[in-house]
Amino acid sequence: MTGHRYSVAKHSLISTTCQHNYWCSSSAWSQPAVFTFVSKTNERVTETPLITRHIIRVSHKNHSSKEQPSPSSAFRVGLISGAFAGAIVDFVLFPLDTLKTRLQVRQGVVWSSQLFHGIYRGLGPAVAASAPAGAAFFGTYDFTKRITSRWLSEPYQVLGHMISAIAGDVAGSTVRVPFEVIKQNLQAGIFSSSRQAVYHIMKRQGIAGLYRGWLSLILREIPFDIIEFPLYEYLKKRWRRDDGAPLETWKSATCGCIAGAVAAALTTPLDVAKTRVMLQGTQDIPYRGIAYTLLRIAKEEGVNCLFSGMIPRVLWIGLGGAIFFGSFETCKQWME
Repeated sequence: MTGHRYSVAKHSLISTTCQHNYWCSSSAWSQPAVFTFVSKTNERVTETPLITRHIIRVSHKNHSSKEQPSPSSAFRVGLISGAFAGAIVDFVLFPLDTLKTRLQVRQGVVWSSQLFHGIYRGLGPAVAASAPAGAAFFGTYDFTKRITSRWLSEPYQVLGHMISAIAGDVAGSTVRVPFEVIKQNLQAGIFSSSRQAVYHIMKRQGIAGLYRGWLSLILREIPFDIIEFPLYEYLKKRWRRDDGAPLETWKSATCGCIAGAVAAALTTPLDVAKTRVMLQGTQDIPYRGIAYTLLRIAKEEGVNCLFSGMIPRVLWIGLGGAIFFGSFETCKQWME
């Protein structure tokens, strides 16, 4: 029986990992055959000159069919991954957040050793909020992104990321605001404990006092996330390997760091206004809304004051973005 040798990877689109040699008995050469390949670009390439009685299909090993998770599954994965990543960031980088708040809370604050006193004051509310707020944001973000990706073509995916970020902001901010109000009052040294802060705020302003600054927080978060998340997704896409495999953790972390730092710098004035609005109840400063607050600060204290705390904010969110997105993607890949 004479053997005839041929290659199944003649086409240039076929990955080298699919280049195997096959042998066929001469007695099998009785009818034309169709060789069907799946290339790196997922295109089907057909070669017909070869003859055999069987159809052989060769698929690239990294292109095995994998079902996309459903929106409900994406929500669950995002929920747990966001909670995990948020808790890590808030615990590790809390001192930078405290410095930022103390620099923003009033005019004329200068760098001194006093700024570092009680640097972890307010950590309890922050940690308590990070898991549920992060879970609410990323669960909603991933859920919305799955839906928009089905309806929007590739050139408009960035719009889907923006819509997803806005939806996540509304959900996450609703959970975070009461904790944020208590945390910032402790960071600024206005109250000495969470219990004292809650008691006095509820006594003076009722439940609405715990939600003071909710709109300001959302109006800060939406521009921030509209900048951060499309930039993060863009950087990931540009850095993704040709074979489509997920990025290594350090690459996801680097993308998150760059995106977070850029967004933090550009939205610092909104963060200053949000801080003033949240803390005005105990300082008797008549701030009414974020636009009025921005104009008032610029007029009374100068435009430079709108960028108070920018350095610790950029460091906090830049490093936080690296830790957060690295942890988030790692947890997400593990769960999926």
